[in-house]
Amino acid sequence: MSGADSIKVSVIVPVYNTGKLLEKCIGSILDQSLIEIEVIIVDDGSTDESKELCDSLEKKDERVRVIHKKNEGVSIARNTGIQAAQGEYIGFVDSDDWIDESMYSELYDKARSDCADIVMCDATTKYDDKPDEPDTITQLSGSCVLEKTEIYPSLLMEMAGAAWRCIYKRELIIGSRVEFPSGIKLAEDRIFNILAFGYANKLAYIKKSYYNRFVRKGSAVNKYYPDMLDVILKARTGVMDALDTAWDGSKEYKDTYENQTVAHSLAAINNEFYKDARGSFSQRYKKIKKLCSTPEIRKAIQITNRDDVRLKLIIKRRVLPLCAVAIILNKKHGR
Repeated sequence: MSGADSIKVSVIVPVYNTGKLLEKCIGSILDQSLIEIEVIIVDDGSTDESKELCDSLEKKDERVRVIHKKNEGVSIARNTGIQAAQGEYIGFVDSDDWIDESMYSELYDKARSDCADIVMCDATTKYDDKPDEPDTITQLSGSCVLEKTEIYPSLLMEMAGAAWRCIYKRELIIGSRVEFPSGIKLAEDRIFNILAFGYANKLAYIKKSYYNRFVRKGSAVNKYYPDMLDVILKARTGVMDALDTAWDGSKEYKDTYENQTVAHSLAAINNEFYKDARGSFSQRYKKIKKLCSTPEIRKAIQITNRDDVRLKLIIKRRVLPLCAVAIILNKKHGR
């Protein structure tokens, strides 16, 4: 490549103790049919072989740049990559995932042909112990181009869940100062996307899967969080702040998000009875009792008015039945 002006897409890959999976990930990016890319690997203080693998990959291809930094979490790692990016568009790939060969050529061509600030595609969730699952936007029947006014509340909440399925015009991200939130363990991508979508003029969607998301046994999907209530409340605050900033604080959008708050609350109860959960039953009981009395959660349940027996138990502060249901559900799903 002749220089920064020729880079069409900067691909940011945050890495923390990924090991050998990193080679498959980076290989899939370097094998893209779109040649004019740069790969920014942000080593977030890895303590395993990942650090050396990053340096080895940098030596093999001039399009790879490695940034080593202390461990501060995926949000700050991605933000570091954004500041270093030189491409016309920016994309993100998680270090244990991989992408199809034509992903960035298809997304970039769509961005240019439709003058879109953001382009999104579908994904496929890959497991090491069960069949693949398609990950599509169910509310959109086919590929399309949307303006902000066409992104209604429930569609925003469905589309905003993941940054890795998108490319973003760098001018939009830098000019609007869109960043991933630090100090939040949940909904980082959603907060980033709510801001980015809110500032974008056009968003294009391709209803085809190009991204492969790998979920390993013991991954963060079913990871135990000892501070889950605090985690979901911080995520809720972050989302509400983003809606205030980029969506005029719309009550309709905020009320729609409360469905996520409710889902996270039920997950927090299940979390206390995961196989790797710690603490005595009395300690878990107290956490769930506190959740049942949390004003933000009680408000979310009232707003969404979902017909779920567990939510009625929360409103009535029936902690023991909630514990029993969580134990049964976790056993059923092998958690």
